[in-house]
Amino acid sequence: MEPGTNSFQVEFPDFSSTILQKLNQQRQQGQLCDVSIVVQGHIFQAHKAVLAASSPYFCDQVLLKNSRRIV
Repeated sequence: MEPGTNSFQVEFPDFSSTILQKLNQQRQQGQLCDVSIVVQGHIFQAHKAVLAASSPYFCDQVLLKNSRRIV
């Protein structure tokens, strides 16, 4: 940071759990889901960003833009 520059820090102690909770609510309501995963005939709606952040496999699939047909 540059000398003489003012800054401040805001902390949100429950931010990460709140974000995950809200993303799960959106998923359950089918809101803002951008990928469908089919497992034994069952369709699961999901968020690519959440899948990519939680699984190296899905991260590779999303980054390779191979997400139209994930196997």
